[in-house]
Amino acid sequence: MDSSPQHGVLEDSQSFKEEISRFKNRERENSTPLFPKHIFNLLPKFLKDTCAFFDEGRERDVFLASSLTVLSGCMPGVHFQHDGKTYQTNLFLFVIAPAASGKGKMNYGKYLAQPIQRKYIKENELKKEVYQSEMARFRATPAKERLYVDEPQEPDYQYLFIPANSSSASFVETMARMPSSILFESEADTLGNTLKQDWSGYSDVLRKAFEHETHSQNRKGSGNYKEIENPCLTVALSGTPGQLKGIIPNAEDGLFSRFMFYQFEGDEDFRPVFGSKSKPIPYNDLLEPYANELLRLFEKCETWGSVKFSWKEEQEDQLQSLYEKWTTYYIKIHGTEVKSIIFRSAIIITRVAAILTVLRTWENQDYSNKHQVCSGKDFDIALALAETFIEHSMHMYFRLLRRDPTESFSLKKKRFYESLPKKFETNEAEKLGLDLDIKDRTVRKYLKEWDINGLVVKLDQGKYEKAL
Repeated sequence: MDSSPQHGVLEDSQSFKEEISRFKNRERENSTPLFPKHIFNLLPKFLKDTCAFFDEGRERDVFLASSLTVLSGCMPGVHFQHDGKTYQTNLFLFVIAPAASGKGKMNYGKYLAQPIQRKYIKENELKKEVYQSEMARFRATPAKERLYVDEPQEPDYQYLFIPANSSSASFVETMARMPSSILFESEADTLGNTLKQDWSGYSDVLRKAFEHETHSQNRKGSGNYKEIENPCLTVALSGTPGQLKGIIPNAEDGLFSRFMFYQFEGDEDFRPVFGSKSKPIPYNDLLEPYANELLRLFEKCETWGSVKFSWKEEQEDQLQSLYEKWTTYYIKIHGTEVKSIIFRSAIIITRVAAILTVLRTWENQDYSNKHQVCSGKDFDIALALAETFIEHSMHMYFRLLRRDPTESFSLKKKRFYESLPKKFETNEAEKLGLDLDIKDRTVRKYLKEWDINGLVVKLDQGKYEKAL
């Protein structure tokens, strides 16, 4: 049987190769940024070692983002002041990528906290055995004597991880029993489908938990009133662009600005998956010592008690100046709707810095000081991560949740906008316009119009950058 290619003309076509090259160049222009490489050398040892198991690029980035998020739910008692309010370390993360793109590496972040989950499961089993034994004795007690004996109450079982398909009541009850909980779901539509049900509408719980705002719940007809005064919840989700809208329907939803987004398109190349060329990597075995170490760190935070994190004064000044600039810049590009993304990023960056600082303390094994101050290294890392996450959030805001502002353009005008590179000068735009039979004065008119409505940003005289 002849297995040689049957489409030699297509394979050898120069125009086809050029089209593929143009497509890849457009993809690169529109791709979201990676975390800066230098930060991986600055990370605390725990993260530096574990990140080294993963390939550079999206795999390593996704694992770092996931690990930081899981760690944020494993540091009870660590807190800081922000804008006059007390916050703890809990982060919200959403990894968005197409199916089979490699976002599954996020699950190894969850693996790090499995020993903590197993610890609670074992304790729950012991509680259940005691309860069942007490109930057996109670039931064996003669009816007359039961009048003078209290019926045993089922204990409050504790779990670090809360299933995404929990009912609203179950979700709140599980969270109320823990100093800090984690909602981790690698298929975002599981949470999206749950939130649509009448019995599980806890989107408001997620919004309040980010800010540690008191949540009250009274189940109809049960007389079971629950109130959590300081809910501490970490959320880590991954899914496809389509699954995102099942959880956050639009950019105006308050959940949007609470998340760190990491979005990418995936590798266009087909990985080796057949036979001997597909080699399994024992990530679980490699990570197991670090998972056990996180359990010890978690237990140390429990006994360490209330620990305050803060920036150095010069770091506060630098952050204030930077966030003022970011606010001005992004509002000019995207409008006032993105203010909440920048404002909440200031909380997120502080949470990240606090996590890194606690890891340094763990590394040095010195717990004498309950007031932890950010180091220069961790300041640089947190800043780089914050800037990257903001870029990803803006990308998500424009591409997936906001109506495409070019929809109303004529076909020629739309093709012209799409043909412009990310950064360009007026003469380049005029040349591209000429190819589409658009006159120079019309090109300049378009540029002026797009600068006003935020589709391009004027960087300097005759120099522009596309916002989309």
